[in-house]
Amino acid sequence: MKLRDMKKEDEGLLSALNRRHAITKYIGPLVGLYKEQRAKVIETNKGAPAGIVAIIKSQAMDGSDLEILCALFSKHEGQGLATQACHAMPQ
Repeated sequence: MKLRDMKKEDEGLLSALNRRHAITKYIGPLVGLYKEQRAKVIETNKGAPAGIVAIIKSQAMDGSDLEILCALFSKHEGQGLATQACHAMPQ
């Protein structure tokens, strides 16, 4: 697993993740995350995109807190990628 910076060209990846009901239900729509400096694409060891991880301003606590979110394609769930990605995020 490796992380790379998210780019505008990754909007298609976000659109594909948004088609997963569980993501939109529990996280909300993933739109414009490439604009966030702390948004990364999670890639498998073979370079295939597995999902995204980002540190964003929380909507709770008047936006004064941060939260980490991770969204994976279903075929990459259960492999520990989300945990690895969250731990690998720069502070």
